Amino acid sequence: MPRVANHGLRRRQVAEALLRVVAEGGLDAASLPRVAAEAGTSVGLIQRYFRSKDDLLEFAFDHLYSRTLERLAAVGPADSVREGLARGLAVLLPLDEERVREGRMLLAYMARASVNPRLARPHIEGTLEIRRLTAAALRQAERDGEVAPGIDPEREAIALAAYVDGLAVHMLSAPGSLTPSTARSLLDSYLNRLFTGRSHG
Repeated sequence: MPRVANHGLRRRQVAEALLRVVAEGGLDAASLPRVAAEAGTSVGLIQRYFRSKDDLLEFAFDHLYSRTLERLAAVGPADSVREGLARGLAVLLPLDEERVREGRMLLAYMARASVNPRLARPHIEGTLEIRRLTAAALRQAERDGEVAPGIDPEREAIALAAYVDGLAVHMLSAPGSLTPSTARSLLDSYLNRLFTGRSHG
């Protein structure tokens, strides 16, 4: 029987190759010949799946954000909202080699996305989804008495997401200046200031 190409799989393989190239050398290194060599394929095959480099970049970083959201969804059940939120937000920090590589990719990508609305779409959608999940957790925490009544969950979610982003940028842009253990401790301190209700602890 003739072999049937799995086009979705091939597109993801090319995207993964692009992300590896970007993690190692930045977006400037991500020429189609370099990506093709990394993927073990040809430039012609890549061009069958992606009409332009921006098409490939958009797909690759959409794939990266989807992978991050899958990690968030895989966070196991927790005894409290605070514990679950701490576990989920820690997923967003570059605490291991894989997430360090992904973080480098995101830094390189965001610089280009800041001047290209089309490329900004995956980042905007991913950020809004993280804020939505965080706000939902904070609303549940308010109902459970883990946080003080009357907080603004949406506003606090924006602040918390921005704080975690800041920790990640410090860890990636100045390696060694902020260790994973210190980043976790700072995140815990932030959550301790927020989760002051009777059920906390």
